[in-house]
This record gives sequence, structure tokens and C-alpha cells, in this order.
Amino acid sequence: MTDRTALHETFTLTRTLAAPVAAVYRAWADPKARAVWNAPVPGVEIVYDADDFRVCGIDRVRYIEPDGAVFNAHLTYHDIVADQRILYSETLSCEGAPLSAALVTAEFFDDTAGCKLVVTVQMAALNGSGMEVGYHEGWNAVLDCLPLWLARESAGGVA
Repeated sequence: MTDRTALHETFTLTRTLAAPVAAVYRAWADPKARAVWNAPVPGVEIVYDADDFRVCGIDRVRYIEPDGAVFNAHLTYHDIVADQRILYSETLSCEGAPLSAALVTAEFFDDTAGCKLVVTVQMAALNGSGMEVGYHEGWNAVLDCLPLWLARESAGGVA
């Protein structure tokens, strides 16, 4: 019998980053930057087949794993307020099989240390995909990569 379940998960992750809000926001807005810091595990290649960072804009992204598995993400931007908020929906599939659908809100706040970033993910893992665990682990890993990318950028790309 085919698994047709939908498991729901909502979580919020917060990071305080030693960079100005504008720099952190730019890291999210620029697909070239996202292709570097947005890999959930080492060795994943991120390819943007389409990027249109604006309200109603669509990104089509391939996450190519070291073993050759390809995960396809389709993002639609619903709300963008420069230096404050990005809200988008995302569907994820592999080999044509739907794995998950999510609503992601990234909020950027001034903080004495730089920028307080709050990411809230509301997702549904589909058909026994296990993505309810994968999303949480992946987002933690991605947000751990972001300060490294920001430090390298502030050092002129040489850190």
C-alpha cells in the first residue's frame, strides 16, 4: 500500500550574527550567495535554474548530493520587505516524487551584536519521506554555515 501521510512540523530557529542586518539580508537575497552558504550538508552542489527574488517571483533550485541524488526545490516569494522579512513557500521533490511543502519566514532584527535572524518553518513531510526530521537538521546546518560565509565576505572573500 502506498504511504499517503502528511506529517506536520513547525519550528523556529534563531541566530545572532556578527554582521549588519543589510549584509545578512543580502546573503538571502543574492542567489550566488545562497548557492554557497545554503548547502545542508558538505559536498552538496546548489544550482539555480531560475531565480527571481521579488514578490510572486519563482526560484527553481537543484540540490545535487555527492552520491548523485538530485533534490528539486520550487520556491515562490510571497512577501519581501528589504532588511526586515522574506516569506516564501517551497516544495521539494526527488525523481518526481513529492517530499515536502513548507512556508518559510526569515526575519531580520538589529541587535547589539549585529543581526538577530529568526527563521520559522511550517512544513508538511509527504508520503513517509522523513523530511520532518530532514528539514530541522538541514535548516540548523544551513544557519550554521551562514556566519562563516558572512565572515569570509566581510574579509573580502578570503577568510
